[in-house]
Amino acid sequence: MLIFLKKRGDEVLKVVKEETGIQTKEELKIWLEEQMKLGVECLSEFMKGYRHGRDEEVDKMLHEYFKDLDEEKDRDDAGDGEKRKNEGKSLM
Repeated sequence: MLIFLKKRGDEVLKVVKEETGIQTKEELKIWLEEQMKLGVECLSEFMKGYRHGRDEEVDKMLHEYFKDLDEEKDRDDAGDGEKRKNEGKSLM
């Protein structure tokens, strides 16, 4: 490839300039800057969606986890209430 570019580099450069419309280094820098901004914008949008999805999944997971703990606590509280009733009866 390097040998090819050494021999026909001027032709390749001419074709690239014609196809892209970029004629100078300054135009190339401007185009690259626009592409970088677009890339950053795309990545930001992706990360926003990723974080939203991740947070929803974490919320679902925590809800399920704490639901089980809440049910256990409710059962324990109900059991403690029964114990107290029985203790009160035994004192009479």
